[in-house]
Amino acid sequence: MNVQQPAGTVPEPFVDANRAAEFLSLRPRRVLELARAHQIPAHPIGNGARKVWRFRLSELSLAIGRNK
Repeated sequence: MNVQQPAGTVPEPFVDANRAAEFLSLRPRRVLELARAHQIPAHPIGNGARKVWRFRLSELSLAIGRNK
């Protein structure tokens, strides 16, 4: 999929489960459990059983805000 960014903008970087856990005040293992259960926005990388998960802090923030 080719998503174009508006001119002059920098795409938000992805973060790993450790950084996402710090942001959410959770343990990294819990963040991964929530990602696998599709309870938080996450982006799996890879097709095998052991995926690498990446997160965008803005998506996590929006998801948490919706659940209040």
